[in-house]
Amino acid sequence: MAKIIQKLLTIFFVECFFYYIKIINNGNSKSSLKSVFINTVEAKPFRKVNIESGEIFYAEVEDDLKTRLYQILNNDIRYQRKPLEFLVEKNEKNPHHRRRGLFSVFSLNYEEKQNNNNSNSNNNDDNNDSRKSFHHNDISNDKASNGSNYTPGVSRDNSKHSNPKFPCSSNKSDEESYRTKSKSNLNSPSKNCFDPFRGNRVKPLSEFYHSINIEKEEEFFNTQNETSSSIPFNFIIECKDDEEKCFFINDKLEDAGKYISNIFNIYRTINVDVHILPFCRHMRDDNCAEINALTYSPSFVTLNITNQGYYSYPQALVKQFGISDRVKNYAKNDISLYFNTDYIKKYNYGNFLLVATHELIHGMGFFHLMTTASAAFKMNFPEDRIIPQPLVHNYRTSVGHEKAYEGWIPFTVFDRYIVEVSHPDYYIHQGIREYLDDVQVHKLISEEEVINHFENLSVSSDTHSFSKHLVTPFTTKKALGFRTYDGEVVTLQTFKEYEPMSSVSHIHAPFSCDSSFNCYIPKEKLNEVDENYIMYYSVITRSAHDLVDRFSSQSSHGFIGEKIIKIMKTIGWTEKQDKTYFKTFESFILSKEEKMSSASLVKPFTIIKSISIILFSISFLL
Repeated sequence: MAKIIQKLLTIFFVECFFYYIKIINNGNSKSSLKSVFINTVEAKPFRKVNIESGEIFYAEVEDDLKTRLYQILNNDIRYQRKPLEFLVEKNEKNPHHRRRGLFSVFSLNYEEKQNNNNSNSNNNDDNNDSRKSFHHNDISNDKASNGSNYTPGVSRDNSKHSNPKFPCSSNKSDEESYRTKSKSNLNSPSKNCFDPFRGNRVKPLSEFYHSINIEKEEEFFNTQNETSSSIPFNFIIECKDDEEKCFFINDKLEDAGKYISNIFNIYRTINVDVHILPFCRHMRDDNCAEINALTYSPSFVTLNITNQGYYSYPQALVKQFGISDRVKNYAKNDISLYFNTDYIKKYNYGNFLLVATHELIHGMGFFHLMTTASAAFKMNFPEDRIIPQPLVHNYRTSVGHEKAYEGWIPFTVFDRYIVEVSHPDYYIHQGIREYLDDVQVHKLISEEEVINHFENLSVSSDTHSFSKHLVTPFTTKKALGFRTYDGEVVTLQTFKEYEPMSSVSHIHAPFSCDSSFNCYIPKEKLNEVDENYIMYYSVITRSAHDLVDRFSSQSSHGFIGEKIIKIMKTIGWTEKQDKTYFKTFESFILSKEEKMSSASLVKPFTIIKSISIILFSISFLL
């Protein structure tokens, strides 16, 4: 009997030992950051030009969590378009300012516009200090309350700046309206072109970047002469798991928000709607525990800026512009995040500071909307193509599955700067923006009708062929990049198959990453990561302290790499010049993370070691 007990105790000790080894190696486990962001972005600091028109697109998500998670994961969120409501100047004599969607943004002396439709305003008080408001319930308050009926978009009848005296006037530029009727030109602008509005172009595409002039920074919307918000991020938490996990995630979000706000200027509070729950309880998916977080945008704000074009911005960014106080109908929240507590259980809490920062950066605009037609319409096209994001509605009818779309969501600013790595002087959205001219409502009964509709769509042959060509770089490794304001092309992540929620919206990872569920870092590849690891698709589970220490010579912004800083500045965020507070906070947060990392390893080991010693002692006594 004693020998049997001794053998059982020995087996138990061996099991405890291997459990400890598993914890030590947990950092190298396969773990994916399956992020979903249906998010907008636009423009780097831009000059105080007139904003000719604006719209806002509200997300419609289901109250049922199971359906909502499916919507986010499958890019199946419906958006409703409404005109941007605003406040206008007193004694405005210009009749054009009475047209819907047209407004002036510069006078400090303004009053509320008379509006017969009495729309509800969702402007939020920046001083709303409800960061710890945990809601324990089974009914989500996530659904946007804005916009249940389709409203036709505002007029975008912008005249085309052309002059027969200038040889490059036939080329499309971003200065034209996105609804131009002329044939798309897929050639790069000539280096020798002269533009009467811009003068000689030294670089082929420099006019598309909202360049910063340090000496005249008061001319830009988001370099305002005001102090940063005392509450840069306001997290409204809905907790659907035990409070320990919710407080843990909330703490990481608070630290990530402070970290980001010590790098970028945030003048007005960004409201973040946060849901913390076990995904596997609401999903039928074998990989449900592998998903750590999802992000989507409750709204898109699109602005038509004179001489720059019509693009979609994240609401979080628009709130930092000088027009923020004039907009009436923002969505209630700027960013929506979903965190998976099943991931926490499986990966022993992981490196959640990096996860939280990663998701917030997506919500601030690190996200594309261009998509394949197959992904947009949930069907297989014989010849796929890359198109803007359509406003798609899928219905079940007596005849089958009807698919309808009624226009498009304009390109995001992240879309705006995407190039093929092999052709870095040409922004690819230029070659497919002719699709945006199609503003009719189309109801298509069968998949065959959808396919025929796009083959016969009234766009140029160049647009047809280029949109089909783009499928190749969108599914080829290291083929797409983001061109930053200084001309550097940052390689973006692509998979063998296009994945709308994961492809393109991440930095290319220097290891095998063929799909969202086959993208992890082998132990032997850990030394090949670079300083931009935080926006890889996969989570790097080394401690933040170790990662920052390793890349201290390459990155002056800690675990947010320099290429990511460039991308964020290109889409519109401005960097703080004074780094004093950042360095102080960085030191504090890394020290905190180092202690937590040590505790997570030492504590399990100490417990197992103590139990093992006791059991061995007992076994020898027997």
